[in-house]
Amino acid sequence: MNFQGTGKRLSSAAASYVLHGAHRRGGRVLAATMGKAGLPTSHVLYSDGPQVEALVKGLRNRTRIADDAVRVFQGLLDVMDEIDQQTTSTTTMKL
Repeated sequence: MNFQGTGKRLSSAAASYVLHGAHRRGGRVLAATMGKAGLPTSHVLYSDGPQVEALVKGLRNRTRIADDAVRVFQGLLDVMDEIDQQTTSTTTMKL
């Protein structure tokens, strides 16, 4: 996995920790609310939840992936900021 075209490879373990951890925790908590709002939920529900939880917990203590996990999370925040900016500018133009 390359990060922002730098050629720096990120650890897939770091990405797994961030993404599966978020989906197992936040997604599982929000799934019912998301479903009621008509949003998709299949991406946050795991048929093998205990195995995924074990994976996330196993990665938690691997300190060598910490910097990559921070970069993965920052990349997600950057994407969300970009979506927000595009949505805001499109909404403003429609007014």
